[in-house]
Formats: sequence, C-alpha cells, structure tokens
Amino acid sequence: MDHFPIFLDLQERPCLVVGGGRVAARKARRLQQAGARVHLLTPHLTPSLAEAVAQGLFEHQSGRFHHGALEGMTLVIAATDDETVNRAVYEAARQRGILVNVADRPELCSFIMPAVVDRSPLIVAIGTGGTAPVLARALRARLEVLLPRDLGTLAQLAGSWRDRVARALPEPGQRRRFWEALLEGLWQPGMNRQPRHEDFSRVLDNWGTGSGTEGEVAFMPCPRDEPEHLTIQALRLLQQADVILHDPDTPGPVMDYARREAELIPAGHCNDLNGTPHSPTLPIMMRHVRDGARVVRIGRTDPRDPFASERATLGQLGIRAFPVPGVSGPVGSITQAMAS
Repeated sequence: MDHFPIFLDLQERPCLVVGGGRVAARKARRLQQAGARVHLLTPHLTPSLAEAVAQGLFEHQSGRFHHGALEGMTLVIAATDDETVNRAVYEAARQRGILVNVADRPELCSFIMPAVVDRSPLIVAIGTGGTAPVLARALRARLEVLLPRDLGTLAQLAGSWRDRVARALPEPGQRRRFWEALLEGLWQPGMNRQPRHEDFSRVLDNWGTGSGTEGEVAFMPCPRDEPEHLTIQALRLLQQADVILHDPDTPGPVMDYARREAELIPAGHCNDLNGTPHSPTLPIMMRHVRDGARVVRIGRTDPRDPFASERATLGQLGIRAFPVPGVSGPVGSITQAMAS
C-alpha cells in the first residue's frame, strides 16, 4: 500500500488552488463541497470560476504563485499548465509541511485525490496511487450503479441511533452483531423501501439481552492461488468473524479479507499419546464458541465436505457448525459480483 487512506476534515479550513482553468475549477469545487474555504491564486479565471468568485464561493487573488500565498493553508493544489509553477508550488509546500497535490503528476503529490462515490454521509473513495485514474473511474461507475442514491439516508438514520443502541447493548461484540443483523435486513441491492425509525425500534426491542451471543463455527476450504474466487458468503463470514483458525500456508491475500479486529490463530495437526491423529484446533474452537465467538476455520480440505470430522464432533457437542462453499464455481465470486 503506497498511500495511507484517510478522510480529512476541511470544514472552514483555508485551502489554496493555484490555477484558473477547467482542472483548477474542478479541484476547487471538490474542496468547496467538503466545506473548505477555497482561495484561488491565478492571473486569469474561466467564466465559470469568475462567476463562482462573484457569488462568494471562492476567494481570488490575482497574480502568479509566490511563497507567501501558502501562509496558513491546510493544503494546496497546483493545477496550471506551467511545469515550472507546478514544481515551485510542490517544493514550497513540502518545505513547509503542507499537503500538496499537483494535477496529473503523482510524483509531485503528498496526497492523491481519489475517485469518489458520494452518498453522504457515506463516502466511497477509490484510488490507484495516481497510476491508473481511468481504472478508478471505471470502478466508480460500477459502484454508482450498485449503491442506491438514498443509501446515505440509511447511514444518517443509523447514526441517529448509535447512542440509544450503545445504552441498550453495552457490550461491544453484541452491538456489532446487532448492527450487522439490522443492516443486512434493512439494506440489500435493489431495495425499494426506505428504512424508518420504526424498523430500528422493532429490531432493538426484540433483540433481548441474549440475542446474537451464541457462538458458531463456519468451515470453509481455502482457495489456492486465486483469493478473488472466494464466494460472497465466505467473504462475509471472514469479515464478521471474531476468531479465524487458518492453516499456516493460507495465502496472505485471503487473510487480507478478514475483519481487522479478528484474532488470527494458525492451526495444525498432531498425534495424541497413542499415535492417533487428532486436531488441536477443536479445544480452541470450543473455548471461543462457549464465549459467544463466531469462529471461521479455513484451510486445505475437501471442498465438497470441508473438515467433516471436526464438524461432526462439534455437532455432537451441540455446537452449531456448518460448511461454507469457500471457492466459487462459474458464478458467485467477488469478481463475478463486480462484473455482473
């Protein structure tokens, strides 16, 4: 990862755009949409920028770039057709520790402006480190179709319920499960009905102190060299798991899909005192399940019947244990979902 993804709070923060053409206008409007106080430094403005300045949307200083223009600025964007000016902006900003972006010159940037899908307050940002902006725009176009325009309303509604849910469910793991169950039920691609406060109230009232706390184990085979062939169900379980027991040779790209807070435990096999093979992962799984954890066991196994003996043992103990198709067939993978 060449760049650290981060969202900046620019509300009422002064930001400088050097340039007055179409590219500068586009950059200035994006900053203004984020609440920044945009300052334009350029000898000439396009008609649309001149109108925006007249409306009070931007402040304009006529003239060429000078170092003093950086005083007090949170970040600066250079968008001129003069390479000498662009480089001078970059050098001056770097010397002062100010974030700087030079349009179409990723090597002269301390930050990259991603392609954005705006469902405020939900924001999806897609970046390629400046190497393939057309690819980022293509992915944004697919997500624009996938994500409903009113998805931001759901995010706002969820935000308004955070405090009430925190008071009703003080245990963090229980709250996470509540939100996962609620949002899975309220939002699906193609949903036709807007979620309402009544939906949140009904689910929370019916949740109960013991709801969602029972542990379980999902068993899934591991894809070999193509982790993007994980099924959607496998991906969802990896991102919801509290504990993931994995074979030591599980590919790193597969484990990258795991929930960041999940406990990752390498698994292995050994013999007992009588020389009989057994799985030391069983007591680990049982201990975590009895604590209410959602466990995923992933590794090399028969994809048609993953970890059959371990599943049977847990089932006999009354523990919910179920197989999951880990690797997709012709349809159902992450890449297939994006392509459809």
